[in-house]
Amino acid sequence: MQLLRAALTDFPLVVRNLYPDLNPQAQREKIAAFEAAPAAEMLKILQYLRNLVHPPRCIRIGVKFGAGEFESDCKFVFVIAIQVMACLFDSFRKKAETRLTDVEGLVRNLSPEDRAGLITYIRGLVQDASTSIVSS
Repeated sequence: MQLLRAALTDFPLVVRNLYPDLNPQAQREKIAAFEAAPAAEMLKILQYLRNLVHPPRCIRIGVKFGAGEFESDCKFVFVIAIQVMACLFDSFRKKAETRLTDVEGLVRNLSPEDRAGLITYIRGLVQDASTSIVSS
């Protein structure tokens, strides 16, 4: 909840810096849209920021990331980064849990001999990986 409050507090600053050509009414509309649906608006901003990766575009539309207030006071960037990381971790976790369930089902169907062979094989892989990590 603190992250959302920080994002809501800093969003007017973000709007002024990311969308310098918007008139005050359009800026207020963007702020209202963000307050109404922060998740959807964060995604739109991420898309916009992704498109800004091209330096000539930043210059052409006049985005000033070097504005002192934006760099020193804007928690919004951190909020977006943390939310994206949380979503990615959650997606990875869900996929891993699904795959683990699939693997557990396969292992249950193995004969005791095949299961023992698989465990020995996996232990060998883990040992090889840990040895290569330590030696590098």
